[in-house]
Amino acid sequence: MSVAVGIGLVAVAGVRESLHAHGERYVNRIYTDAEQRDCRSDPRCLATRFAAKEATAKALRVGAGALPWHSIGVVQDADGRPSIRLTGEAAGLAEQRGMKFSTSA
Repeated sequence: MSVAVGIGLVAVAGVRESLHAHGERYVNRIYTDAEQRDCRSDPRCLATRFAAKEATAKALRVGAGALPWHSIGVVQDADGRPSIRLTGEAAGLAEQRGMKFSTSA
């Protein structure tokens, strides 16, 4: 069995600056509807979501921007536990590479 790991670190200040400079355009380009609902434009929450997306892209062995950010989503269960949900191109790439993501983090 092969295991792929990725790590992502995102500065909250950078997300805050992107929100200030680009507003809704930034949020709509990067975050899924569920992430937007969960975070409500909170820079700290959005930064954690972006770090998880970045880590997932690294685990998929693709560079930043190689996949639409919307195809990697961070969702929470009823108890607030996060998990990764892949759709579209990210899901296709994971399947093509024989990768499976756990349903919870």
